[in-house]
Amino acid sequence: MDDTQFGTRNKRGDWKPFGNVSVNPRYLIPPEPVKFLKWIFGWNGYLFPWQFLWALIAIGSRF
Repeated sequence: MDDTQFGTRNKRGDWKPFGNVSVNPRYLIPPEPVKFLKWIFGWNGYLFPWQFLWALIAIGSRF
C-alpha cells in the first residue's frame, strides 16, 4: 500500500493524513440527534447491514 496517496511523512518519519479525521456522531458536542440516528440506523451505519444480518441469521437458525 502506498501511503503517499493518503498523507505525507516529515523528516523524522511521522505520518500526517491529508484530511481531518471525522468524529463518531455519539461524541459530537453539541449533540446532533439526526446525525446520530443516521449513524445508528442508516445504511453502512452501526446496525445495518451487518448487525441486522447476523441477528436475522440467529433468529432464523432458532426455528
